[in-house]
Amino acid sequence: MRGNRIAAVGDGLASTARTIEGRERTLIPGLIDVHAHLEFYNLPALDFSSADPDYLQAAKRPPPGIS
Repeated sequence: MRGNRIAAVGDGLASTARTIEGRERTLIPGLIDVHAHLEFYNLPALDFSSADPDYLQAAKRPPPGIS
């Protein structure tokens, strides 16, 4: 541990290293958003100025079952 963060994991750590017993526990890393669609980044921004008004109104409505 370094501060309140895990600094290393594995065998062969220094004898002074703090060991945390993790058996029957779950450890997850800090949550980050790794979901991206890189293929869309070169597309121009969507232009809704000439879109059909019915489509625009439908997009503003909440999904069925949501109120």
